[in-house]
Amino acid sequence: MDFSIAALLGVAEDASALANAMAVAWRVLIVLLGVNMLIIVHEWGHFIVARMCGVRCDKFYIWFDAYGFKFFSFKWGDTEYGLGWLPLGGYVKMLGQEDNPGGIQAEIERAKLERSEKDGELSAEEKAAKDEEIAKLENQAFAPDSYLAKNVFQRMAIISAGVFMNVVFAIVCATAAILIGTPESSARVGFVAPGSPAWKSGMQAGDEIVGIGENKNPVFSSIIVATMDGKETNFDVLRPGADAPTTLAIQPRFSKGDMNPTIGVGPSISLDLAAIPGGAPFASSLDPQEAAQIEERLGALTGGERLVSMNGVPVETPADQYRLARLFVDRPIEYVFAPTVAGKAGERSVDETKEKIAVTIPPTGAPEIGVRLTMGEIVEIRPGSAAEKAGLRKREVDENGAVTQRGDVLLEVDAEPILDPRLLPYRLFASGSKETRPELASKLTPKSMLKSEDLESPVDSKKPELGAATAIAPTGTQTVALTVLRDGERVDLTATLPNAAPYDGFASSRGAMACGRLGVAFEVLPVVAGIDGTVKTDANPIGGEIVKIEATVPDPGVGASKGTRELFKALTGVEAGAGEQTKTTEIVGETDAERAEIALTWLSSVAPLLPNGTPVVVTVEAKDGVEAKIETTLRRAEDAFIVERGLYFGGDAIFHRADSLGEALSFGVAKTWECATMIFTTLKNLGSTVSAKALGGPGMIVGTAYAAAGEQNGVFLLFLCMISANLAVVNFLPIPVLDGGHIVFLLYEAITRRKPNENVQVILSYMGLALILALMFWVIYLDVVRYCF
Repeated sequence: MDFSIAALLGVAEDASALANAMAVAWRVLIVLLGVNMLIIVHEWGHFIVARMCGVRCDKFYIWFDAYGFKFFSFKWGDTEYGLGWLPLGGYVKMLGQEDNPGGIQAEIERAKLERSEKDGELSAEEKAAKDEEIAKLENQAFAPDSYLAKNVFQRMAIISAGVFMNVVFAIVCATAAILIGTPESSARVGFVAPGSPAWKSGMQAGDEIVGIGENKNPVFSSIIVATMDGKETNFDVLRPGADAPTTLAIQPRFSKGDMNPTIGVGPSISLDLAAIPGGAPFASSLDPQEAAQIEERLGALTGGERLVSMNGVPVETPADQYRLARLFVDRPIEYVFAPTVAGKAGERSVDETKEKIAVTIPPTGAPEIGVRLTMGEIVEIRPGSAAEKAGLRKREVDENGAVTQRGDVLLEVDAEPILDPRLLPYRLFASGSKETRPELASKLTPKSMLKSEDLESPVDSKKPELGAATAIAPTGTQTVALTVLRDGERVDLTATLPNAAPYDGFASSRGAMACGRLGVAFEVLPVVAGIDGTVKTDANPIGGEIVKIEATVPDPGVGASKGTRELFKALTGVEAGAGEQTKTTEIVGETDAERAEIALTWLSSVAPLLPNGTPVVVTVEAKDGVEAKIETTLRRAEDAFIVERGLYFGGDAIFHRADSLGEALSFGVAKTWECATMIFTTLKNLGSTVSAKALGGPGMIVGTAYAAAGEQNGVFLLFLCMISANLAVVNFLPIPVLDGGHIVFLLYEAITRRKPNENVQVILSYMGLALILALMFWVIYLDVVRYCF
């Protein structure tokens, strides 16, 4: 991936400085215009309705002219239009409008009283000045074109017009976006977190969510909206090859440290290789020889090519790619890609004029360091799985988090000890691969492609033959003997495993891994269970907890390829040529699960990027406080494999383009409602099921806007739709100083037929202001933490 400043700014390193400067300037201009349009339409709503109601508007300003400073201003009719210097919004100043309407009447009474008491002491000029002051105040309160002179319903219309215009603007932006054409992340599942609610329900990578509650056209963001309340939700899931969707009732999970409730799924990749400006759509290596082999093997790929087959099996959906990548995890895979061409709005289609590109990538051994982790308890079991039928137990907790039942700990499979829990999913997958792989491959292979001899001869799982995908074997099962530790005692069980279960890989979540074939999610503890003879240690580490992992990252040098240099910088934070660097990972956290997740993430995400032979030091702390250091080197396993082979695919997107204005308008209304619902639900659950850290400040908004402004489609317009809908909801909250607060006061006046108590109104207004300022400081603080630390 590209980790350079050029990638951050969205420019090409090989372009001229002038071209890049113009590209950046264009994006900045687009962002400024878009964000300020949000202000303009809001204030224009207040302005136009005020004028329609006969209210005089003295000022219409974009940004604030604090202390009288401004960039420019001009007067047209009774109104002064201008651009202030403080970019925190804008305002319309109406005659007689104040945040505290009762203040003008109080000021009139005060001025009259002072004029009366000092009548004999004032000179003629001072009396005239006082009379002029009183007349001006009375003009604001009682003049026909004063805001205060209008009836309650007119004032309510004026105040709510800004919010109304934000809603209209959001609909217009979403409507325009779909007329241009815009992509949205599909509701297809790309990752299921082990032990998560989605995993427990049986959801798998490649499944497509076709309905969420009443929403029958969901995109991936719809999942977030639907689960934010933390309530059980029905998901209609269509599995590849199924005739109809299955409805799964899933209860979202919210745990300490989460931003919001989740069901534990991630978005899907597409079949198109990522188009990386100035970069390659595949991973490089810090090993010079390996990097050269990768570039030679994959050099024909430039990004945007579409995957069409794997080992001769046609690939039509991401689900096909997921299953085949796992099916052939320990075999070479021949990938065939078709070049594509991008349309005006960014959608891609196969370029039939160009030849396909075939590349063969060998299996990738899992990284290992000679240190085995400890098997923990079973934390989740899938209903109807082999584990449930075998009588395995999971850990149970009550609503306060207290453990009410300990989970079983898997010890042996067919009388062979489980030495490394990370290898259990592959071990069970490979043990049934003679039947499982042909069975799964056959489901993805058109019958017209199969040969008669393939129907009778299952594939030998040990032979890495590229053509093996077209063989078929009957569906079957495999019986295994399991030994578990239950409440301190060994218990023997028998499990019947299905042959057609997928391989889970080394994915982890909250310190748990999954074995789909057995149907369990189990903890992996960051405790040393064993070491092999390749490591050196200065004390006995067995039973000690891993507290730190240090890897000595070799320096590829300034002459290395761009991808290799960027990989080195991503790992170490320094440029290539600075010498070898020590990358230290602290295994910290309040719980075993948090610490385990850091260790597992290092093994699955950092270790694969390091070359063979990388020196690694693992620091272990025993229960008695004694510290041991394990000196080892990273290497690739020959009997366990990872699914990923270094290809970068883009995100799976649904490309929307309306065929008519009516269809576009319908989409615009639906999208605005979805955005408004999301922010309302977020605010409603803030502090309960939604973390305050989930909020974003000006930095996040500007950063997201800048990225969206570089897209050649309606993405930026959809972003404006979301922000405008958010502003509408936030502005209409019943908080004094916001439009919603003014509406509350006006409703009180309409119902009681008297103005709110002045003192109460002042106190509430100050409280509202304090709340808004506190919120602003909080989101700015979050931005600083996100981008600076």
